[in-house]
Amino acid sequence: MAVTPPPLHHRLLLLLFLNRELNQYQQGMEADRRSLERDKAALLEQQSDLESREADLDDSTARLSTDRIHVEAMRLSNQQAAEELDEQRMEIRAVQDTLLATQSAQDSRDATLVDKQRELEDSDSALLR
Repeated sequence: MAVTPPPLHHRLLLLLFLNRELNQYQQGMEADRRSLERDKAALLEQQSDLESREADLDDSTARLSTDRIHVEAMRLSNQQAAEELDEQRMEIRAVQDTLLATQSAQDSRDATLVDKQRELEDSDSALLR
């Protein structure tokens, strides 16, 4: 039993069919490749954006750290200024107390002087009588 090959036109039709299938497959593969290239480009762009955002976050974190240091320094400076102000207030109160004591002593001396002047006037008038 000898196998006879199919007629030539059948083989040509089969080859044409297979060639057309192969071309369609290659076109699909080419479309997939272009789609993958677009996806790759989009992913690379997203990666670049993420790296840029990460750098921005690092910069912001560094600025926040520096700002915290400045805020702490200002807080300490304000605290020191408040302590110095309290000391100055105490010094002012001490001076005011001293002035009040001096004024009271002066008032007492003035009152004593007025009393002495009255006594002198009274004794002068008694002598003149």
